[in-house]
Amino acid sequence: MDPSSLFIKKFSCIKICSFLILVISIILYGCSDSDPIDPEPEVYEYAAVRSHCDPLIISIKANKKVTITTTGSVITNINGNVADCDIWTDANGIPGCHYINEIPELHDLPFMALIGMFDNEYFLVGTSYKHTFTSTGNLELSVNDWGGCNNDSDNDGTFIITVLIE
Repeated sequence: MDPSSLFIKKFSCIKICSFLILVISIILYGCSDSDPIDPEPEVYEYAAVRSHCDPLIISIKANKKVTITTTGSVITNINGNVADCDIWTDANGIPGCHYINEIPELHDLPFMALIGMFDNEYFLVGTSYKHTFTSTGNLELSVNDWGGCNNDSDNDGTFIITVLIE
């Protein structure tokens, strides 16, 4: 057998083996654009002084499940004396407190809570939130304190926000 035909046979065998490995990989792992490795959550520190004027923006793709957990605490005015409002709270906020400047869409959401906005709809994120988004867009997270931009410097505290997108 001449060396060139031996090379062709070996090359053909390599092509066939590579094709078989590809087929077996597709069968075992599926044909998908998703990463087979479990996604890692992202962790963000969100200071209460940022408020709605400087939201944390997270890009979401359609049909992705988002899980958010939040720890930490915030206060609207550490030197304030408004009963039932100027108190430390977790991300679930203070349900009975309403400030005069709040926008109507937020009236039913607890004051100083971690809230989200997606597709111009507001909702409570709080300490624990899970949702599968059906469309692509930006999820905006912020503290529900609408005293006006650059007017939240009396806020104090930080939320630690962990976001897992699957």
